[in-house]
Amino acid sequence: MGAMEKHAFLIIAHTDWSLLKTLVSLLDYELNDIYIHIDAKVPAKAIPDIICSKSNLYMLEHRISVAWGDISVVEAEYLLFEIAYNNSHYGYYHLLSGVDLPLKSKEYIYSFFMQSGKEFIGFCPYNDTLSDIRVRTYHFFVSKMRNNRFYRLLDRIIAKCLVVFDCLRNKEIYFRKGSTWVSVTNDFVRYMLVNKTMVLELYKHTFGADEFFIQTLCWNSRFRNSVYDLNDEYNGCQRLIDWERGWPYTWQEKDYNELIASEYLFARKFSSENAELINRLTTFLNTQN
Repeated sequence: MGAMEKHAFLIIAHTDWSLLKTLVSLLDYELNDIYIHIDAKVPAKAIPDIICSKSNLYMLEHRISVAWGDISVVEAEYLLFEIAYNNSHYGYYHLLSGVDLPLKSKEYIYSFFMQSGKEFIGFCPYNDTLSDIRVRTYHFFVSKMRNNRFYRLLDRIIAKCLVVFDCLRNKEIYFRKGSTWVSVTNDFVRYMLVNKTMVLELYKHTFGADEFFIQTLCWNSRFRNSVYDLNDEYNGCQRLIDWERGWPYTWQEKDYNELIASEYLFARKFSSENAELINRLTTFLNTQN
């Protein structure tokens, strides 16, 4: 990474505007640009006014209706990466959700990446069975599944039948899975964009493509050799995420000491309902440099 190259923070948000404003305030820094995609299901009049004093802030005008597990998540990610890439040459692009928060100061995060050049992409242990079910079968009802048990059951039956009868697609591809949330270099973003058409076609009618497409692109390219940590998913992406206590767990006031002691740069997920935790963490970060 070149000296004093700016970073792009790419945020996918759909709710909890108070927390989103806190996130933006903690990223507001002259060497950061911030891009926000707000779900198209949110009415324009409900979108909050967000102000930065140091960062350039870009609220995406074109918005996608994002559905959990659906290809629309990948489309929203690509929209953010593409707009940021076309706007400037950034040292790093950090993909965050609107319910994430940094665990380190703006200055610390920037300096952490100064001499890195690594790709901060988290990889799960390889699981071929999961790949078969998620991305080698067909899922036609993903956008309807989250709140509809009938479609979830129907999807599960179809996927299992396709696996049992070996009616699988994409058998020639070695899929890898991991956290959606990454920090990647300009070179890797360029590689992602070159492969955009292929990716969107490949992952059509799959489930949870956002947890596969970046990892799979990286693994099957020269960028695999530049990954920060291939063996530890969350060290690899520098995100503190707890899947043991929730899906994922929402950090509580009692977790404050764990959060500030973490070596990771970011954490998810948070809620503005835990106001005391958010206030304590914000105060702590604003006193660090």
